[in-house]
Amino acid sequence: MAKTSHGDIDNVHSLLLISLVVRPQINKSNRIIADIGVLIEFVPTARISFFNLARIKRHIEQFTNKPVDLLTPEAISRFFRDQISYEAETVYER
Repeated sequence: MAKTSHGDIDNVHSLLLISLVVRPQINKSNRIIADIGVLIEFVPTARISFFNLARIKRHIEQFTNKPVDLLTPEAISRFFRDQISYEAETVYER
């Protein structure tokens, strides 16, 4: 399993699983391949770069052995934000 830096982990305020509307893919065994939707919230003082996000995404994908869509609250359309927040399941929170 890939390691994330302690700085990445220290900056995470919460991780939530979210329901995504995606076009499912079918593998050779006729099984649906679906992404895991993860909403990540950082502490207010965090300075997160694209590389930090990529490292966290890769870590979660290696841990779950599934593709991950990693989103921040700002990346979600304001039209869907309330519904997604309501349906999200918290898996980690400080």
